[in-house]
Amino acid sequence: MKDEDKTKKQLLEELKALRQNHQSFESVLQTLMDNIPDSIYFKNRENRFVMVNKAKADHSNTTPEGMKGKTDFDFLPEEQAKMSFSDDESIVSTGKAIKGKTEKLWRKNGSWSWVSVSKVPWLNEKGEIIGTFGISKDETEQKKKEEERLKRNYQIQRTINSILKIALEPVSLEDQLERVLKVILAIPWLSLKSQGCIFLIEENEDILVMKTQLGLSEKILKGCKEIPFGKCLCGRTALSRKALFTDHINGQHDIKYDGMIPHGHYTLPILSGDTLYGVLNLYVREGHISDQGEQEFLSAVANSIAGIIEHKKTEKEKQKLKEQLAQFEKLSALGRLTANVAHEIRTPLTIIGGFARRLNKQVSGDSKGKEYAEIIGSEVNRLEIILRSVLTYSKESDLKLEKANINDILKESLRNYELLCQEKDIEQIITYTDLPPIELDRNQIREVFDNLISNAIDSISNGGIISIETSCEIIKEKRYVIVKVTDSGEGIPGNEREVIFEPFFTKKVTGHGTGLGLSICKKIVEDHGGFIRLKSTEEPGTTFELFFPL
Repeated sequence: MKDEDKTKKQLLEELKALRQNHQSFESVLQTLMDNIPDSIYFKNRENRFVMVNKAKADHSNTTPEGMKGKTDFDFLPEEQAKMSFSDDESIVSTGKAIKGKTEKLWRKNGSWSWVSVSKVPWLNEKGEIIGTFGISKDETEQKKKEEERLKRNYQIQRTINSILKIALEPVSLEDQLERVLKVILAIPWLSLKSQGCIFLIEENEDILVMKTQLGLSEKILKGCKEIPFGKCLCGRTALSRKALFTDHINGQHDIKYDGMIPHGHYTLPILSGDTLYGVLNLYVREGHISDQGEQEFLSAVANSIAGIIEHKKTEKEKQKLKEQLAQFEKLSALGRLTANVAHEIRTPLTIIGGFARRLNKQVSGDSKGKEYAEIIGSEVNRLEIILRSVLTYSKESDLKLEKANINDILKESLRNYELLCQEKDIEQIITYTDLPPIELDRNQIREVFDNLISNAIDSISNGGIISIETSCEIIKEKRYVIVKVTDSGEGIPGNEREVIFEPFFTKKVTGHGTGLGLSICKKIVEDHGGFIRLKSTEEPGTTFELFFPL
């Protein structure tokens, strides 16, 4: 305890001696001040500098000794010096400190900086105010960063607004995506090359399809036309649903070619909630350093693209609903018409047909009358078939559901066409997959198969192949039994594919078919909760896919 008291006493004596030796104390204080990066100074009551540190002197382009005895008017523009003088006088007269005042400080040489200024009264041993003590922290870089951040935020908002405006324009999705890509690549503060592309997911949910691009070479366009999930950077982004960045061509670049220019990538998922629509791929210069703000902005852009796609999808669905409503109204009108006139038409047709058959029996074999009677009978039969098809198509569905296996119904239908296929030299390739039984109307599904197989045979003139395959798949988390009917006959042109399921549309010659077969097929499949899909081009070969939900 005595030793401790002795130590304290020694320290107090040394401090007292140091204070008495003013020159030594000032030297120590000056050394301490000079090692602080902020500007520090003492002013007397006349606002003249008594002591300043090296940082303060450097900012004024002089030395600490060169500032002693001088005022702010010697180093600052007059207006700036007056403001500082006023603050100092206020502190000396009121004793109130100024803390954290941010201002733009100009100097006589024209330089400036943002500083945070704090000033407090300078007191002597008696507690009397003998001047001011000030410290100013240079916040120029911080202020510049803040201004840059605000500027970037403004540009980000402006870019997002531009993208949202594009979303509202009445143009195709491909045109919208191309314009969005141009907007992104034109942003000045992004370190992007003028290259990029947008992939979307279409029919195959595990494949990215390039929909638009800017600045890409023919080799890239060919190699990256379609990318499976998990392949290359874009495929890995789609699989993980997370943004990826690389500053050079590395092992994740599965698609490479000779002469590829060094580069890096941002690849970002185009996501809306849990729904993945595609991937945004942007090129950066080799060695680019990724910035978190940059990546967050690009992710926001990718989300905006997802919004465009959703908007377009909604518009399509609205248009589809309008068309379905118009179709429904047309069918309702057709149903009402057929219901009202069915009996009126059927009765005369039955009478005409009956008399035609009687005449055919009574008239001699070689006469013109017999020929006319046969024509009348044939046309009556055709009208009855048309009427029956119209009634089938327009009436409300009355499904007689039972558990059945699609394969069994398909085999029954195919047996009826074996001889016809042999006569036309058509080979049947049938692939059955073990399927679970599903609830369906056996007779109606048989009618669907009969229609599709008959159409496939009609499309083949001389020799060909009809391929039929059954399978079970999961599509969008829902299980389906699928039946594919493919023929090697004449393909269907694009303008006809749009109306192939329309009532009364037919490519067959007059007198062969009602033009209601495919319409009835579509209606029956949809009545069962499924859907039908056509795959065809102008080249030979057409496939109809039937999807029945489990």
